[in-house]
Amino acid sequence: MFVEELEAAVAGVRRLLASRHLESVDGDEARRVAGCFAEVERLGASGVALMAPRVVAAGSYAKVGHGTAAEWLGSIAGTSPAAARRCLKAATSAVECTEMRRALKGGEVSASQLEILASAEAAAPGAVRRLMPMVADASLRELADEAARLRAIARGSQGARARRDRVHRFRHLSWRQDPGGGVRGEFLCDEVAWARVAPGLDQRAAQLRRDAHRAGSTESFGAYRLDAWLDIMGGHGSGKARPHTLLLVDADSLRRGRTGPGGTCEVDGIGPVSVDAARELIGEGSLQILVRDGVDIRTVTKTSRAIPQRVEMALVVRDRVCVVPGCGEVAGLQADHCDVDYGKGGPTELDNLARLCVPHHDLKTHGGWKLKGGPGKWAWIAPARPRSAGYIARARRLAAIKGKAQRSGP
Repeated sequence: MFVEELEAAVAGVRRLLASRHLESVDGDEARRVAGCFAEVERLGASGVALMAPRVVAAGSYAKVGHGTAAEWLGSIAGTSPAAARRCLKAATSAVECTEMRRALKGGEVSASQLEILASAEAAAPGAVRRLMPMVADASLRELADEAARLRAIARGSQGARARRDRVHRFRHLSWRQDPGGGVRGEFLCDEVAWARVAPGLDQRAAQLRRDAHRAGSTESFGAYRLDAWLDIMGGHGSGKARPHTLLLVDADSLRRGRTGPGGTCEVDGIGPVSVDAARELIGEGSLQILVRDGVDIRTVTKTSRAIPQRVEMALVVRDRVCVVPGCGEVAGLQADHCDVDYGKGGPTELDNLARLCVPHHDLKTHGGWKLKGGPGKWAWIAPARPRSAGYIARARRLAAIKGKAQRSGP
């Protein structure tokens, strides 16, 4: 009965939002209406925060075809997976804290306030008691600044080992294309780990700056530090085999010298680049190039599980993201025999392959989900009895144990 009552309330809000009366309210009334909708938004954020940890604990997101809890939450909230992960982290912390749980039940905090409170409480237990009185009247900036002060105090009282362990848990390296051009990134790592890298990086950067300054350059040391990092990561002078870069380009763009409407010129894993940049890369020995009007990849097949290189490249071009509708994941995609499984004689050819993210691949392999259709019309079909994420995780571990035993032999 509770769920039906809540769904009826949502339907009522939806009717009010679509009402023609909204178009005729004056400024003062519009202010009141906006305040009511802001209250609804805050209540909704509280409800999501209270319920999401239960969904995670039960693994019920897998029953509706989502590979991760963040993917599920992002799909229902219309947010990115990163924002959904932050929301889940905050919600998990909130339900474990008496003060925050009480505030959620009262609909007192917004989603942004909840993130600030949860991060402060995680770093400085007891911080919520200091911050809650500010929620009603202080600005979000004031709340964030006070939370930052409490975290700094807590860090100062922690031992060095605890601080390092915390940093290690949250270590990451990420990058994205900048709207103004180029690639922007950030990372976080332990000071000791960085100390093993920084001297060599700065030594190489200093050498590059000396050479450049002799030629009259006055660029910053930070610029040469990036050049040094790119040199080292690119394997220049190391004697090591360099990983292949995949350039996707159509022949018309190469001929014109620029990308026209509907054209393609991009580096896999990074995004669109200019044709001039592509021509620079063409001279690199580690580059693989796929030109759109080249060989008909679908005529290439193989009887083994290994995917022929041209088929693999065409698959990357066709399936830029996980093909499950609504997923959008781009990292760590796996090629799957989507129509006829390899174990049942399925051919390793383009028409029988699709790229899936790891969680959706697990749902298909261990959870009974099926992928039907084709490019532009993929459908994610649920089994008769959808399984929880916990069941799928156990099935994956069991399959890994069996596979290891088979490889090791008697």
